[in-house]
Amino acid sequence: MPFRLRTILSVVTVIAVALMLTMNWLRRPVTGRTLDGQKFQLAGHDALIHCVMTNDATALRRLLAMDSYELDRVGDPGDWTLLQHALHPGCVETTELLLDNGANPNLAGNGTPHPLELARRNGHPDLIAVLSQFGATEPATTTFDPDGG
Repeated sequence: MPFRLRTILSVVTVIAVALMLTMNWLRRPVTGRTLDGQKFQLAGHDALIHCVMTNDATALRRLLAMDSYELDRVGDPGDWTLLQHALHPGCVETTELLLDNGANPNLAGNGTPHPLELARRNGHPDLIAVLSQFGATEPATTTFDPDGG
């Protein structure tokens, strides 16, 4: 009997240490390098934007697993959502991650292209399919003039 108790306690301790190390690994900031090679670190919403802009799905997945973020956050008029930033260059995996985590497939900042318009304009039929799968609908009116901005 004492052997079993010792074994159980040892296993529980190993699991606790493994969980602690995993949580610390997941919480580390996102790192990158500037064009001149300088290293930088980002956390929070800035890290999300960096992951989306660089199509870093691995770091984005880690950030989304650790915390909840306002994925549909739009600042000033003309600002894009994270989803729009992922759609523009055609990042399928990043787009799916954002949608899986609750990004609105129909939201566009004031004066910015609707997500379906953006995917269509940039010639990404795979993204149009992903957006449709997550409930994107055609906008009632065109919100973006490709010739004017």
